[in-house]
Parts: sequence; C-alpha cells; structure tokens
Amino acid sequence: MHRGCRELQQQLCDQGLPPLAARVLAARDIKKRDDIVPPLSSLPAPDFLPDIARFCELVSTAITERQKIFVIGDYDADGMCATAIAVDFLQQLKADVEWRIPQRVRHGYGLHTEIVEEAAAANATLLLTVDNGISAHAAVQKAKELGMTVCITDHHLPSGELPNADCIVNPNKTTPPTLGKNLAGAGIIFYALAAVRQKLNADLKMGQFLDLAAVATIADCVPLDSLNRTLVGGGLRLLRSGGGREGIRALANQAKLKLVNLSCRDISHAIAPRINAAGRFDRTDLGMACLTAKGKPAAAKAAAILDSLNIKRIKMVKAIMAKTKQIHTSPPGIVLYDPDWASGVVGIIAGRIAEMYDCPAVIFSRCNDTWRGSGRTPAGWDLHQLTKMTCSNCPDVVKFGGHKRAVGITTTNVEEFAQAFVECCRQTPRQAEESTWQVDELPPSAEITPAAVECLEKMVWGESFPRPLFAGNFAVSQRRNIGENHLRVMLKSNGGNGEKLALPAIAFHRQSMEDEVFAIFSLSNDRFTNEVLAVIEAVPMAL
Repeated sequence: MHRGCRELQQQLCDQGLPPLAARVLAARDIKKRDDIVPPLSSLPAPDFLPDIARFCELVSTAITERQKIFVIGDYDADGMCATAIAVDFLQQLKADVEWRIPQRVRHGYGLHTEIVEEAAAANATLLLTVDNGISAHAAVQKAKELGMTVCITDHHLPSGELPNADCIVNPNKTTPPTLGKNLAGAGIIFYALAAVRQKLNADLKMGQFLDLAAVATIADCVPLDSLNRTLVGGGLRLLRSGGGREGIRALANQAKLKLVNLSCRDISHAIAPRINAAGRFDRTDLGMACLTAKGKPAAAKAAAILDSLNIKRIKMVKAIMAKTKQIHTSPPGIVLYDPDWASGVVGIIAGRIAEMYDCPAVIFSRCNDTWRGSGRTPAGWDLHQLTKMTCSNCPDVVKFGGHKRAVGITTTNVEEFAQAFVECCRQTPRQAEESTWQVDELPPSAEITPAAVECLEKMVWGESFPRPLFAGNFAVSQRRNIGENHLRVMLKSNGGNGEKLALPAIAFHRQSMEDEVFAIFSLSNDRFTNEVLAVIEAVPMAL
C-alpha cells in the first residue's frame, strides 16, 4: 500500500471504521463514510429525467380526474418491484388503477397488443409501463389507435427508433445518456413518481418505497454508482430497522436471514431469486401478492409458495446444466437451444454458461413457432451491441432488447442466429481492461475480525462497486464435502506482512481442490460458528 493510500486508510480509521474496512475503501479512493452510501438528502431532484414534466402532467391529470390507469410491468424482480411501487403509490392517492404483467410463455417480454386490448376493454385512459416499453412499437401504436395515452418508463437500451408514446422517461434514450442512466426500472419509476408527488403536493412519503427500489436495483445488477448506492443504502436501512414491506421481510424469513444484518449479497442470493421464481413459472400474481401484502399472514403465505417455486427452479436448472455438459461448447461465443428447456430458466443457464466458459452465451427455448432466448456475458463485452450486430445479419430475428450484460431475443431461425452470433463474437475482441479480477491487498490476520467483516458486509456492494475480493497462494487441508455440491477446507498461507494466515473456507459448487492453489475469495461471517469464513469465488490456477 503506497503512502497516500495509508494516509487515507488512517483518515477512515479515525472516522470509526475498522482497519480492514478502511484499507478496502482507501483503495477505492473513498475519503469519508458518506461517500460509501451518500445520505438521502444528497439525491438530486427528479427533473434530470427526460420527459419528466410531460409525465407529471399526464399522470397528475389522470389521478385528479379519476381516469383509469393501466400499469404494465415485467416478470423479473425489477419489473415486479417497479410495478408494486407504481400501483401502491397510485392507490394511496386514490387513483383508479389496474396492473398487468405479461406472461413469460404466452406473451414474452414487454408491452404487447393483447395487453393493450385488455386495457381498452377495461376502459383504461392511460397506459403506464414500468421497466419496459422502449421497444414496444406495435403495442404503443395500437394503444394510440384505441385512443389511449401512453407513458413509458424504462431503463433498457433502445434498439432503434423510439415508439410513438406520449412521453418516454428513460435516461438511456438520449445520446449520451443523462444522469440516472444506471437506474433500474424501479429506480426510474421511483423518481418519476417522486416528481408527481411534488407536483400534486401529496401527503405521501417516497421513503416507504426504498426497500422495493433497493431489491430491484440489486437484483437487476445495474452499476452501483453514487445515485444507486444512495437508493440501496436507504432501502437496507429501512429493512434493517424493522420497516419495509411485509412481503420482503417474509421472504427474508423463508431464507432464514436476520434483517438486522441484511446485506446486498443476501438480497441477490436469497430474496431476489425467490421473487424471480414467480415470473419463471408465470405466477407473477404470487410475486405481486407478496410485494404488496398488507399483513403478515398474507405475506407469509405468498412467500412460502415463492420459496417452493424457487426450489423447483433450482432442480430444473440442475437438470438442464447436466444436459448442457453433454454438448460440445467452446468460446468465443456459445449458443445452446432445446425445445424441451423451460423458458423461465434460460437466463440462469446463460449466466452459468457465460461464467463457466468466460465468454458470451445465449440459451434458447422453444415457444410455439419461435425460439426465445436469454443472453449473458462476463465483463469485457457489450452484449447488447453484439446482439445488434448479429441481428443485422439475421432477418428472422423478431425482436431483441436488453443491456450491456444481458439481452433477450426472439427468432424463428435459431440455427442462423447461432452461426451469426458466434461469428460476431469471433470478430469482437474482449476489452482487456475489464477482463481481469479486481482484488484487494491481502490484509494481515489481525485485521480479519468478525466485527470488521460485519462492517464490510453491511456496506453497499454490487456491479461497478464490487465487494472486496482477496487473493493469495494457499495450502489446502481439512477437506470436507458439504451437501451434494460444496466443499469446506482450510486455507493456509503467508499473510500480507509475512505472517501466517489461516482461514476456514467454503467453495460452492465444487467437490474437489488441489493441495496448493491460487484462490480468489471474499470474507463472510459464518452464522453457525461465528467465525470468519473465506468464500472462494475462483481458483484460476493450481500451483
């Protein structure tokens, strides 16, 4: 650690942080505690959003004139949290509101003409999309023909021309994107409705929605810039203090999590998967029932069913992953497809394959006359741009959309797409600066205490603000298999100052390990033994 970093570490220690946390944050050029999770008072006013004045005018009018508002969301955790924010906000203002979330198998992603026709039959005046709509040209046009006003709130990247909506609140529709470009769908609608509350001078506190915004932001893996860290930090504080949604607390209970210590990792690994399970099996009614539950019994009942769906999802993923291992695959790009695979889990499979082979991957399932796929990529590739290039050579692609790291595609010719995608990956070099692990300096053993690790675990970590990882050469001993797929070991090495460092460790989804390894790991407090545990993230090479 260079002199400037040591001085910064001491400044952070003087502010009350333990040496390990101060060391990690000094390496990220964090100068004070408020820079980690800025206070809610630092949030900018909503007027940075494009079309926000027009949005406020249209939604405020619909509320005050009791026009029917039809909210259309999405079937992932971000989409359901965003829908819950919109519906609860509008109901508290006594608006006439209904909601719909497309069925994954029947409709696919986003706003569809069938849902527009449902809205028209319900005498809806205003269509409000959350976490979707930026590519829904046909559906928006249908809504306009039927005399409806269309307000789109979305954060996905446009695939081309924008739909003919009355307003489009999406920071990513401009070039370059505006402030807020990294907000999740729930973050966008949170901010947009904050502007409506301000316009109406409504007696309603937006802080009550921070837990939903936090879960959505973490679940959607958007970059945790200062703005998103503020929202996530506010949501975590709300939940840790015993506030927030009954449904989120019930999901935490199902996962045997202690809310007082709730972390970003708990949300991404335990709470978000259970919410996502609703959409994977076309049971978004359960997801919404959980997120909008007003009492403990209703929340507990919905959370228990979501838990059972998540168990079903885990078994399904395991079976499909076993089948993919029988298929010859290799970089630079991987496309796999099978008519028997469930559409609800192809995104998970794509993520696993992308991680396993360290390259972009797209997994397709059959749906009537089309193939619907989800793509994922490790850092270093822009998957949205890769897919856009691929589609220019594939006339049979019906639609696509998404982000830099995740996309959705619908095509009638999966073989053609596979060939074109792999060729695009071959011609597109990885961005070298993004392709390596970012690790922190291995600390001396005296700094690795349960209190220091708890301090780190309570901070806001995620995409583009990664939780601390450490690395070193270790001797491996005391191997013990945990369950079917995990390995418990003891790691021993020389520490950062030449002293001996010994850490109990767990390697998930791994059954064996060499006697000597170079290991990359995070730190966690074992809730059963109250000792610090190294969670092995990767073993790039054996010594």
